Amino acid sequence: MLKTMIKLRLSPLVVLLLVFFIIGTTYALVTPLFEASDELWHYPVVWHISQTNELPVLNPINPGPWRQEAGQPPLYYYIMYLFTGWIDTSDMHSLRMLNPHVDNGIVTLDGNINMVIPPSQHHVFVWSGTALAIKIIRILSVLMSTVTVYVTYLLSLILFPNNKTLALSAASLLAFTPMFAFISGSVNNDNLTILIASITVLTVSKLSNLEATQAKFKFKIKLKNYSVTGYISLVHILLGFLLGLGALTKLSLLTLFPVVTLAISFNRYIDFKNDSNYPKLKTAALYLLVALIQSLLICGIAFLVCSWWYFRNLQLYNSLTGINVFIDVLGKRSHPASILQLWSERFGFFQSYWGLFGGVNVALPSWIYTSLNTVSIFAFLGLIIFATNTLKRKDCSLQKLFPIILNLIFVVAIIISLIRWATDTWSSQGRLVFTALPSIKIFFILGVFSLFPKKLNILKLYITYVIIILLFITTALTPYFIIRPKYSININSDTKNIGSKLDINLNDKLNNPQMRLLGYTLPLSSLKPGDSLALDLYWQSITEMYNNWSVFIHLIDSNGTIVAQRDTYPGVGLIATSTLNPGTILADQYIITIPPTVTTPTQLSLTVGLYDYKTGSRLFQNKDKDNIFIDTIDITPHSGPYPNNLSMNFQNIIELVGYNTDSTLIESGQDIHLTLYWFCNNTNSTNYTVFTQIIGEDNQKWGQHDSWPNNGNNPTSACNYGDVIQDIHQINIKTETPPGTYALHIGLYDESGIRLQRINSKGRWIENYLSLTKIKVIKSQ
Repeated sequence: MLKTMIKLRLSPLVVLLLVFFIIGTTYALVTPLFEASDELWHYPVVWHISQTNELPVLNPINPGPWRQEAGQPPLYYYIMYLFTGWIDTSDMHSLRMLNPHVDNGIVTLDGNINMVIPPSQHHVFVWSGTALAIKIIRILSVLMSTVTVYVTYLLSLILFPNNKTLALSAASLLAFTPMFAFISGSVNNDNLTILIASITVLTVSKLSNLEATQAKFKFKIKLKNYSVTGYISLVHILLGFLLGLGALTKLSLLTLFPVVTLAISFNRYIDFKNDSNYPKLKTAALYLLVALIQSLLICGIAFLVCSWWYFRNLQLYNSLTGINVFIDVLGKRSHPASILQLWSERFGFFQSYWGLFGGVNVALPSWIYTSLNTVSIFAFLGLIIFATNTLKRKDCSLQKLFPIILNLIFVVAIIISLIRWATDTWSSQGRLVFTALPSIKIFFILGVFSLFPKKLNILKLYITYVIIILLFITTALTPYFIIRPKYSININSDTKNIGSKLDINLNDKLNNPQMRLLGYTLPLSSLKPGDSLALDLYWQSITEMYNNWSVFIHLIDSNGTIVAQRDTYPGVGLIATSTLNPGTILADQYIITIPPTVTTPTQLSLTVGLYDYKTGSRLFQNKDKDNIFIDTIDITPHSGPYPNNLSMNFQNIIELVGYNTDSTLIESGQDIHLTLYWFCNNTNSTNYTVFTQIIGEDNQKWGQHDSWPNNGNNPTSACNYGDVIQDIHQINIKTETPPGTYALHIGLYDESGIRLQRINSKGRWIENYLSLTKIKVIKSQ
């Protein structure tokens, strides 16, 4: 008995589960509070329940700290409330101090990736209040994911009996996917979603065996001289509860309803084939009726479990799912994405599948993504080989393959639902297919195994082990070497490297000194459009401050228009000035990108300062000067034959290679003369109209001119590859245009009004317009 227990304890599966739990807990403890994907909005749902005993409500006008997550089904949040409701979490708002300048979803060169301002005491050492509640929820989430890893092992054994190597490899691949470990160690309903989905898929994959062994309630259906015996078993009741709980966890689990119905129907089809009256139509109708009764029972139980929440949505939002209001809060694309656009977003999709941390802005080294994506391609090819070889086998039957097919259908259903969702919202993230992740990982390993013939079995195992070991190393090291350094506050008080020394105080309105600029370092003062400007600033706090001042860095043209800017809290987002002790010195580096469409040649004034984000009020050098001049930056044009040479690709059909305006400072009621230079990338039969617009706040148009290129003299349908069209537009600024700064937008659309989209240098489809230089409008004299 003791030997058996020791073997169990030391079995590879048990070791895997323990290792994963340790790694998941590491992510839970190392990742700063609220910096784990959507935890910033998931936890406030739990908090609101604990404070009010009610669910929050979606409100596009006043979204609340839970934002769109108020529209998520509530089971995960209620479970976490049961475990943490006893904790005093009145300090949530003080810990959840938002960074107003965060570059959410953008991997930046200079940081500013934190969604909240880190508290003065590191969260690892705080085990009370909101910090304690979040840690408990994170660890409970890790436990859920640990069970998911185990279920993946069991599911693999059902799909491929007696292949424990494949099962353990699939479970390991799941456990050591960095993004899965990261999400597991966060407050996120995906952890319960994946668990319920995996248990449900496990159950239906083994449905024929479970139905045969579970206790049954039998019933008989007759049709004239034909009769069929049906039954209700415990597994049907279990499936009903699983579907109901899934529908109370995440809307994506509604895809399980047709999957379960398909499994029930297939099993009745097998019963029908084994019936002595096969293939008589009346017998088929009876078995179909049995399947219908069983499916209705399962769905009925699910309805009893989850319907209350959907009826609540109907009352609140006039929609069973509330998805309409959910999208209003979440936000959506300016126009639906095409399949080509979604395909162009594949790199970001796979980044967030393998590992894209924080607010989707902390990335792994690019070579890791390249390596894993390459292996994925080979695994997919291996699946094709497996399918081909399996269909050639004489013992191949639909009944044997059905559990595999069922898992494949579930994976495809999740992918299709994500495509539909990403068409309207900015949600082309790989982690959103995690609902079907156990099945995906099984197919991944199956594909790797299928690449090798039996005589190369040892090589197959070695390569599989190498993949898993490398993933394990990546997953285990990421919390310490990728995530933690990004959020570490390093107060650098070294002023030896100051290039230009200053000693300028910035004062509040009462002339009380707040911060001092000791100096700066500016390596370059001459750049080209699209280049990045690096600026080191050396700040010193003078007194204890009650405001959280933001740093602004502006590049301003001769019209006083801000051409480029960078706004962050000090410490490149990590430090609130209200937490600084007097005398603290901060050495920060800021990266400012020059717009690729800036008019050249030009000189821009580089100015810096501090302001209150909430009120907009600035600190002053003196009563009249609220910024500090640093230097003049020369912006020189790229070499080429056109004014303002650039390369802006519109769907590989036509490319803007240059432009020019007669003025960027104009009186209301006057005209701007804009010349565009188009390079034809392809011969096409469509006549595209060029639009030019002066855009103000709320996208209001204050001037517009639309025409075929060159006033119709050079239609795009007559454009051959290599042709360059000089396209002149005269844009009248409305006389009622208020003074201010406006954007100059250009683009193209076809006869039906559908615009061409831009494709950036990485091949990703982006906006369906291009913003050129900014226009400053003044009152007519």
